[in-house]
Amino acid sequence: MDPVDFLLVAYKLSLLSFYIGVLVYTLPVPLPGLKRWAPTLISDSIVAAGLSFLFFHLFRLGEYIMGLLGGSWDFLFKWYHDSLATVISIKTLLVVIQAIPDPLGVIDAIRSLVSPVDKAVTGALLFLATIGGLIELVRNYAVVIAAIGIALYAVPFRLARGGGAWLLAFSLVFSIGLPLLPVFLVSIAESPGSPVNVPEELRMGIAVAEVTVEDSLGKTVKSGFVRIYNIPEGDLIALYKLESDGRLYTSYGDFRVTLPSRVEIAATLEIAGVTFPLNPSTINLEDYEYYNGAYHVRLTAPHVLYSEEEYMVLYTNGGPFNESLTGNRTLSGILYLEPGEYLAVSFPVECTVSLESPGLRYATRVIEWGGIEFNNTIGYAETAGWYNVSLRINECGMSEDPSINVMDYFTPSLDISFIDYNILASFILYYFTVPLMYLFLLFSVTTGVARFLGGRDRIQVRVV
Repeated sequence: MDPVDFLLVAYKLSLLSFYIGVLVYTLPVPLPGLKRWAPTLISDSIVAAGLSFLFFHLFRLGEYIMGLLGGSWDFLFKWYHDSLATVISIKTLLVVIQAIPDPLGVIDAIRSLVSPVDKAVTGALLFLATIGGLIELVRNYAVVIAAIGIALYAVPFRLARGGGAWLLAFSLVFSIGLPLLPVFLVSIAESPGSPVNVPEELRMGIAVAEVTVEDSLGKTVKSGFVRIYNIPEGDLIALYKLESDGRLYTSYGDFRVTLPSRVEIAATLEIAGVTFPLNPSTINLEDYEYYNGAYHVRLTAPHVLYSEEEYMVLYTNGGPFNESLTGNRTLSGILYLEPGEYLAVSFPVECTVSLESPGLRYATRVIEWGGIEFNNTIGYAETAGWYNVSLRINECGMSEDPSINVMDYFTPSLDISFIDYNILASFILYYFTVPLMYLFLLFSVTTGVARFLGGRDRIQVRVV
């Protein structure tokens, strides 16, 4: 369904209301009740037409307000999926307990003890499923619902004004407010007496994004680790593994990683014992691109020329590099170097790699990275000019990965530090009470906005 079609209907209905109002003004009929409809119809038509013209601007303003308040759809999806996984895992454990045979009657006592927990988990699971349906409705159909609301709002004589105002208010309020649910939950959890211990990462804001790393030629880097630092302190706040598809992965195998959204960060690439700066040098919210329903961040390693093999890298501090031929485990090209600039390759000692570039002065060393030794060959230029580069790779395979531990910026978990005094009360608070209270708040605001737009509980049409 295209919302533009409904907006066109709304605009035509507003014109109809306007002309009916003008007609009522000009009718030579002594009916005061009917005459009073003339200014009402004309003003309603102007408001409906204005809403039709400002429709998409209202949603853009809503997205801007949502961003200012620290909300995002990705953060909501992250909270929802993690919450649903936690509740389902607890429910699965309870189902297993219920299914254990009990010939001696010992398990019945345990079942009686966990019965209140089972009811709370079942209720939370049904409530989270309801929230999931609401998320899908608002995320996918809010614009269409709002357009339908404006069309109903424009029906002459206010016959559908109340319903149209409520649909429009619902779409706007929930498009802004629903992604703020995790932010509201964090605010409640931080208040005194709350059983929820909020991690410091949540106070700095969370961005959930798919991050890719490319070399200077625009090809994906196949392996390595990316360290994330905050600015200006320079503290290490996250470390993610770079897989063969060029994306960063979390410790639990998800390609959507968490990053801070309220502070600037910088990133470096580590591969084969060498550290490279990544561009952009300062990463903020302006570097996040939104498409295909998710946020994306593209990082570039400007010094990396080739990284097709696992934990092997060809790099330089010179350039430009004109690639002339790329084959299977073979790369050829020409590189411009100034005096003192270099061309280098780093690879595991168990691999056989040959780098040829006549005219360079070579030096070789062995470096250790992540418990694995790597050969590092560097060729220095003594004169400025273009140098032919030939890289050949024979059979190469690593028996183990570098022993570098991934460190997620934020990993939601429910452990003993998460609970202060009562695990059942905390569970109900976090997964049921606070989200339900927030949904009631959104519906209350929706009603208020609908009334502001002119919606009423009852519509009385009087002619005389």
